[in-house]
Amino acid sequence: MSETERAEVQARLQALEARLDQVEALLAGSWEPGVSAQRTITPAADTAPPGLHEEAASYEVRGSAFGLLDALATLEARLDMRDAGMVGFAGMFRRNDETYQWEIVRPVNWVRGLDPAALAPVLAALGNVQRLQVLLSLLDGPQSGQELLASLGLNSTGQLYHHLRELQHVGVVEQQGRNRYAIAPQHIVPLLVTLAIVNDVGS
Repeated sequence: MSETERAEVQARLQALEARLDQVEALLAGSWEPGVSAQRTITPAADTAPPGLHEEAASYEVRGSAFGLLDALATLEARLDMRDAGMVGFAGMFRRNDETYQWEIVRPVNWVRGLDPAALAPVLAALGNVQRLQVLLSLLDGPQSGQELLASLGLNSTGQLYHHLRELQHVGVVEQQGRNRYAIAPQHIVPLLVTLAIVNDVGS
């Protein structure tokens, strides 16, 4: 078996394990809308199944090409939440020898009931070019203030630390030690999803 085939089998097994966990939680009555799960694993290889990019290109035409909509519909029926629908996201981010996986599901009515005053500060913190550059740089891994200054080409430490404080205030960035910063692990995939959504909304 080639490395690509082995990686594809592993990815399928992980997906099956995640689905089994959800089914077991449903049967046990312990699953609640909004519960999220994160796992860190060591990948066998950083490869994608053949045809993934072709499926992505035709996603809107083919409907539930990845099975996400089918999974939401099944979950919605099992929980009897067909009044307004459900939304969810999932993702996998690989860096060095770690893989960050995250999935979350929310009822639409729950989303519509969120407090705008709680959402606005997070969106405001992300709505800045230099802060987005900081986050994109931190996706490579934890960095010191000096490393961020060098990678972003900034001249003012005061300006950098102002942006870091704003991102820390909303919980997206955490400080590790005296002068080292990182994206909080639980926010890596949600941040990537947010950036992808903003791109789609804007286009």
